Amino acid sequence: MEANERRSAFEASLSKSGGLWLLVLSFAFSIILRVPLLFQHPFTFVDEAWVASISKVLVEGGTLYQDVWSNKQPLLLFFSELLFQVFGLHMEALHLGTLFLVFLVSTLLFCIGSSFFSPGVGGGAALTYALLSTTYYTPRIIGTTTETLMLVFTCAAIYCFLQGKVNARVYGFFAAGLLSFLAVISKPAAVTLIALFFILLLPRRSQPKELHLKSLTLLGAGYLCGLSLLVLYLADAGSLELWWYQSLISRVDYVSQITLPDFLSKLIRQPFSFGLITSWIWLLSWGGRQGKEQNRIAYWVILSWLVSAFVGVSMGRRFYANYFIQMFPAMSLLAAVGVTHLWQMPRKRLNKIFLYTSGVLFLLPFLWFQARVLVHWYFFVDPQAHSQIQLWGMCVGNREVVEASNYIRSRTQSGDSIFVWGPKPELYFLSGRDMATLYPVYDVADNGEPPFDTSIDLETVEVLRKARPRYIIDVMRNIHLEDFAPWRNLVEEAYDFQTQMHEMRFYRLRD
Repeated sequence: MEANERRSAFEASLSKSGGLWLLVLSFAFSIILRVPLLFQHPFTFVDEAWVASISKVLVEGGTLYQDVWSNKQPLLLFFSELLFQVFGLHMEALHLGTLFLVFLVSTLLFCIGSSFFSPGVGGGAALTYALLSTTYYTPRIIGTTTETLMLVFTCAAIYCFLQGKVNARVYGFFAAGLLSFLAVISKPAAVTLIALFFILLLPRRSQPKELHLKSLTLLGAGYLCGLSLLVLYLADAGSLELWWYQSLISRVDYVSQITLPDFLSKLIRQPFSFGLITSWIWLLSWGGRQGKEQNRIAYWVILSWLVSAFVGVSMGRRFYANYFIQMFPAMSLLAAVGVTHLWQMPRKRLNKIFLYTSGVLFLLPFLWFQARVLVHWYFFVDPQAHSQIQLWGMCVGNREVVEASNYIRSRTQSGDSIFVWGPKPELYFLSGRDMATLYPVYDVADNGEPPFDTSIDLETVEVLRKARPRYIIDVMRNIHLEDFAPWRNLVEEAYDFQTQMHEMRFYRLRD
């Protein structure tokens, strides 16, 4: 009897150790599949430049929504500001922070899987997330995004909610409410998670009435606590009304610009494409669905989480690749439950078919999307080849903005300001020069970005007349600054056209 107990204890410790090794392996894969693109380019896509430009203003003492215009929620910007303060004003700091967030998500998935299923499921979920989160339209989904920060709070909220739901630790509901609000203030699409929590708690079943009411009250109190702290902070900073207009009203207008026919078309095409690329996940989840018997409550909560995450993706109406990031953790957990169940019974012919088929379905998109990563590992050895490649827009685009930024830096002094007419906030950050206006992006061709209307356009022209930035750079390709009378008058009054570089037109302040 003692021998059997010792053997069971040994197997349990071995299983736990195996789960931890899978977690470590997930960290290794996250590094291998992200580092070449993150640390050979200043930006993986334009949103990183937007975050960096705004955070630079905050580091230099500016106030969010007052001294810099932002149509995004504040938490990612505060996180980026902290990274710049600790590591310095360079993009490597931001990318280190992104990698840290990925490690956090993997760790939280390990905690969820280990606590409510098994260490193998926890480690498998972390490893699956490392692979899944880099095998879909890289490099956009590996960069610094609001979705990645949202996942940290979302996964933590799910863990606390399950502690309350499965283990009757009711104060976990307060933490779930608070963390879910932090997810919302990272990206509003996470509001579906809050709705999900309340829906899952509404049925009373055999729960005592007092405990049921306490659970709901604690969940709501956690959410209200987070909301109160945000409102008090913004009110104290004098930015509450500006935050409401810039990051909420303007985003609602941005989303509503997608017409119903366009939305329905995207709703059919984009999820189908996503489902096809990630078919290996769905096959593992379906083939090993009997693994839910380990913990049926946790399994159905995670499945419901996946549905709510897809609703969050749909709320954006544009179905950009980074929107799908919010589905990755739930998918990873379901796949880990499935593959663990299939792996435990490998002698069944059907289980082998599921495992082998999902492996093939994984390899096809993995090799396609990771081809760029593999080539960039070579570029560490041969940087000259990287500087000449024309194949990928990210490589070419970054090379162009670095060259233009160096040009600006060499012809201006510290403390000079510039104004970029169009969507290239990269120039502000890489040149190290101040923004002459509040707007990191000023795109007359995009209804979702300033100037929005003629009055703001005319007001900006007057601001620039007084601010007199050293350079005005027109980065638009199909239309030009001089096509618009107020802007043409401004440059004729005080600026000389100096040069054109990669379709960017440089106007220098007349001495």
